[in-house]
Amino acid sequence: MHSQVMAILIAAGIFLSLLATAGLVILLMRRLERVPPTREKLDPTTEALLATIPMPAVVFGESMRRTYVNPAYEASQGLVRRVTRQEWFQRALMESFLTGAGASRPASVEFPEDIYLMPLPGPKVVAIIIDQMERYQTAALREDFIANASHELNTPAAAISLLAEALAKTVKKGSRSEVFANSLVEEADRLTSLTRDIVRLSEVQHASHAEDSDARKNSFEVDEAAREVVASHQALADQVGVNLVHIPTVDPLFAWGTAQQFEVALGNLVENAIRYAPPQSEVTVETGRRGDFATAAVTDTGEGIPKEMQQQVFQRFYRVDPARNRSAGGTGLGLSIARNTARRMGGDVTVESEPGAGSTFTFSMRAVPVASSETNQGELP
Repeated sequence: MHSQVMAILIAAGIFLSLLATAGLVILLMRRLERVPPTREKLDPTTEALLATIPMPAVVFGESMRRTYVNPAYEASQGLVRRVTRQEWFQRALMESFLTGAGASRPASVEFPEDIYLMPLPGPKVVAIIIDQMERYQTAALREDFIANASHELNTPAAAISLLAEALAKTVKKGSRSEVFANSLVEEADRLTSLTRDIVRLSEVQHASHAEDSDARKNSFEVDEAAREVVASHQALADQVGVNLVHIPTVDPLFAWGTAQQFEVALGNLVENAIRYAPPQSEVTVETGRRGDFATAAVTDTGEGIPKEMQQQVFQRFYRVDPARNRSAGGTGLGLSIARNTARRMGGDVTVESEPGAGSTFTFSMRAVPVASSETNQGELP
C-alpha cells in the first residue's frame, strides 16, 4: 500500500514538473514575441524597399531572432505570430538559413496566407506575409449563398416542370397554346438542369479537406463506371443519330475516388460530345492508363475548337459558338464540373482539337497501383 502511494506521488510530481516546464516555455515564447527586434543594419536599398511595401515583412538574423520589422508589421503582429508559430514556417526558415534557398507557400483554406522567405546577405532571411483571410471569407460567403440558393430552387423548379408537363397535356393539339405549353416545358427542364449543375459545381469546387481525404480512401473500377455512363447516354445518342462506342482497357483498371463523382463528370463530357457531333458520326469513350493515371478519353468528330479558345471552354457558361442557344447546348457548366472533379481526384481534364476535325477531352485521375488493385481497394498508400 505504501509503495502504491509513493508511486502515485512520484507520478504526480513528474506531471506537475512537466506542466510547469511547458508553462515556462510558453511564457518565454510570448515574452520573446514582445521583445523589440534587435536592430541590425540592412543595406539602404533593401530597407527602403521593405519599408514601402504594404504587407508585413520581418527579417531574421543568424540566431533566428527578429532583427528588422517594417512599418506594416505594427498593424499585423497577430498575423505574423500566427504564421511564425506554424511548423511549416519554422522548418522553412531553418532550411533557408542552412541552404541559402528561398521558400514559399501559397494561401489555402486551411492556411490563408501567402508566405515568401528570401535569403539576404548577412546571413539573414526576410519573411513577407500576405493575409488572404478576407478573400477566403468573402469567397466562402458567396459560395454558400450560391449553394443554398441553388438547393432552395430545386423544389420550385421541379414543381414548375411537372405543372408545365401537365398543362401541355391539356391544351388543344395544333393550337398556339400548345406551342406556348411546349416552350414552357423546355424552359422548365432547362431551369431544372441549370439548378442541378450549379449545385454539382458548388459541391465539387468547395468540398472540404476531410471529404478529399475520404475520397482518397475509396477506389472504383473505371471500365465499369464508363459502361454505366455510355449506357445512360445511349438514348440521347440514338435521338440525334450518333453512334456511341465504349473502348475498354485490356486489363482491370482502378482509380482513387468514387464512381459517382467520375460518372457525373464523364457524363458531362459524353453529353457535350453528343450534342456537338454531327448526325451519323461516332463518339468514342476510351479508357486507359498513362503512368500513374487512369484516363477516359471522349472523342467526337464535330466542329472542333480553335486553339485560342481551348482553355476558355472550361470557364463557366462559356460557349465556342455564341449563336448556339442554351437549350441546344446544355447549361454551359458541364466542362467546368468535369475539370473541377478531375482535379479533386488528383488529375485534370485536357483537350486536343482541330477546327473541322473534332475534339478529344481526356479525363485523368490517380490510378490505384496494379498490385494494390489486385489485393484490395483500401487506402491510398
